[in-house]
Amino acid sequence: MASKDVNNYWLNFYNRDNYYRHFILQSNHGDVLTLKGNGHSVIGDSLVYKIADGIHMFQTDAVYRNVNLKGLDSYIDDALVIFKVMKGNVLFVTEDGRERRLNCGDILNAASNFKMLTFHSFHKEVRFVGVTFYYQAMMDAVKNRSLNPSFMEKYYNSHHLRNIFIHEGNYKINQLFEEMEAASRQDNKILMKAKSLELLSASALFYNDFIGLVNKNLSKKKIKLFNDIKEYLDDNLDKYLDMTFIANEFSISLSGLKKLFKEACGISPYIYHLNRRLEKAAMLLEETDYKINHIYKSVGFNYHSNFSRAFQKKYHCTPSRYRNGK
Repeated sequence: MASKDVNNYWLNFYNRDNYYRHFILQSNHGDVLTLKGNGHSVIGDSLVYKIADGIHMFQTDAVYRNVNLKGLDSYIDDALVIFKVMKGNVLFVTEDGRERRLNCGDILNAASNFKMLTFHSFHKEVRFVGVTFYYQAMMDAVKNRSLNPSFMEKYYNSHHLRNIFIHEGNYKINQLFEEMEAASRQDNKILMKAKSLELLSASALFYNDFIGLVNKNLSKKKIKLFNDIKEYLDDNLDKYLDMTFIANEFSISLSGLKKLFKEACGISPYIYHLNRRLEKAAMLLEETDYKINHIYKSVGFNYHSNFSRAFQKKYHCTPSRYRNGK
């Protein structure tokens, strides 16, 4: 179990018969713990930042030598952990005896009650960056109004994130890890907190999309290709995109692109992108005072008439009526 002593929160582990000390506390400066591997099972350094109530960010550069976690009991509050392997790779064995490998670039989502028996890195250094979200502390933060309750309900309590899930993420998720690292170097806790909550949200949405595609019996290769193309389309809502250009960009035939989108979401890539552009326009009509001629240009239309026609087909009213109706 993990010691509940404040200065040794993640340090000392033991079960009924054995005592394991994988890290020793090197220094404690306010909300930052500096940890050092004890030289037996772990060699290297780690930092743990408390960036908000219930949210800790961690960074680890270490070699893990067949770390024995068998029989480990945890008294840590119910939590979710999301981390990315920034360097190296590790092999771990799950409670059911199954071996799983994490390669450089892989992201792991797991609940704190997920059990590993062993964990090792082939005597090579591994670098992790991640965030731990503690349930009770986050619920207390909701009561204190420093966290949004609907956010907790929608994302933290998602049962999907409580299953172990290894993936490569998408551009958004990977960018958030980089931004959190940059914020930690600047000691910008406000930005670290914002990015960590974005990461939790993006991870839940990514998982939901992924599982939806798996249930349609798409291969992992097709799922990755679809997600990559969809993400590109989502990042370019300010312009009209020619689908032949998209097909060439992702080394797929135009017919193959259309078939992939038909299988994954039931519509063509052109219609998918058009709908997303119109959804952005609707959001701008609701939430801003921008003039309509500014809005239609910002979502890739050259003429008001074309924009109005497409908008009415989707929302069954003109952009002006849509704005006034809201």
